[in-house]
Amino acid sequence: MLTRKTFMKALGIAALLFASRIEAAPLVTRDEAFLAKLNSQPAQMRNQAYLNESLQHAALRQWTKSIGALLAWGANPDAQTDIGNTALMILVRGTKSPEQERENAEFLRDAPPGTKIVNWAFEEEREDNEASSLAQLLAKTKNIDARDISGHTALMIAGSKERFDLVIALAKAGADINAAAADRSEAIVYAPPEWIEPLARAGAQLGPTNRSGNTLLHYLMRFKSGPKFLAYIEAALRAGAKDKKNAYGVWASDEVTEFAVLFGTDDGQLPRRLEDIAKARALIRASR
Repeated sequence: MLTRKTFMKALGIAALLFASRIEAAPLVTRDEAFLAKLNSQPAQMRNQAYLNESLQHAALRQWTKSIGALLAWGANPDAQTDIGNTALMILVRGTKSPEQERENAEFLRDAPPGTKIVNWAFEEEREDNEASSLAQLLAKTKNIDARDISGHTALMIAGSKERFDLVIALAKAGADINAAAADRSEAIVYAPPEWIEPLARAGAQLGPTNRSGNTLLHYLMRFKSGPKFLAYIEAALRAGAKDKKNAYGVWASDEVTEFAVLFGTDDGQLPRRLEDIAKARALIRASR
């Protein structure tokens, strides 16, 4: 006769066995699930368009196993979407950015308690295999400086996202670090002070950067402001920037510092800003 005590003991043993099977079973990642789906497709369905689109899908989510398999099957990493994105551009666009993290932190700071950030679906599916995914695409791409319909390259996109580590990685792989578009400057003009010297060592130019002959120092003097204003100037000078005239005959040291003055007025720090501008002018002139 099966007593309650015997039944409960047997049930406990069964539960332990079931739990041990669950623990022993390997977790299937989204990457592995996607790869299994790809493997289940008949070979005749794996035409070029299917492979290319699947590669772009995997690149956005950093599914490194799927990326490797698709490249081995012949997916073209340089194939472009209808708006000109390659798999490499898509990977870079989908990476985490310092700016996004700052915005999220500011939002949560001012939001009611318990507020949560709702991520895009691909961010929830992203597996943080950035380095390995990037390496696989860079090893196969033949057009690292491909441009989307707005004229942006993968390296320019990385710069606009403040991912200067990616800018340097792409430059080392052969991308043009001085690429620019009509609506976007070179990556170095987006860089905070601590990244100016590493970018210069990677090949970013400090001299004339456009048809107006403006240098990095012209840009910094005109558009930078705030407590880090001098830090930008000092970093550029350490990197080798020199005081030069642009196409209109204006020295970088004489550039209008409208933003520094404007924001100094807003935050009540105008005397400090004017003092910093005077120091910056003297430092830049000394580089001639």
